[in-house]
Amino acid sequence: MMFEQFVAKAAELLAIGEPFVTASVVRFEAPISGKPGDKAIIFQDAGCGA
Repeated sequence: MMFEQFVAKAAELLAIGEPFVTASVVRFEAPISGKPGDKAIIFQDAGCGA
């Protein structure tokens, strides 16, 4: 998800009062597909909108 899409989705969720949290990769150990700086939106039902 590109940063602009990430921010737009977060704004949309805030506007409708949908609970969510954000997560950012800060460090990793191989093997993993995430890279430092990657972000995700995590919904209350634990679904991920990455």
